[in-house]
Amino acid sequence: MKFKFIWIGKTKDKNWKALQEEYLERLSHFVRCEIVEIRDSAKHETKRN
Repeated sequence: MKFKFIWIGKTKDKNWKALQEEYLERLSHFVRCEIVEIRDSAKHETKRN
């Protein structure tokens, strides 16, 4: 089993990043896991109908 966490944008807050790393470390003892950060689309990149 593998958990994949998908984040929109990068984690900028250092406290949130530390919490994220600690959670992944604890979780990795039981399952494989990874974090995928995808780019947040800017307003000018969104399609308009």
